[in-house]
Amino acid sequence: ELRDGLLIARSSVEALAGELQAGGPMTFSIAEFKARFGLSRKWAIPLLERLDADGVTRRRGDLREVLAAEPAGAEDRPASG
Repeated sequence: ELRDGLLIARSSVEALAGELQAGGPMTFSIAEFKARFGLSRKWAIPLLERLDADGVTRRRGDLREVLAAEPAGAEDRPASG
């Protein structure tokens, strides 16, 4: 569930996150995000907030920064050090 009662399948959010992270580190504006994924502002803002909360993106002023994806299975391995 996104803010304002909007619902979206978790698999859709994961697919969106995967597509963003596949492009490597980058920054983008809300307008660029909307254009790339064909979204209205009504959907773009809550999705970006979810991606921020999930650690996929980080807000930097008016831009979002795509964060590196954790390697598969990283959450199952003990921390080194």
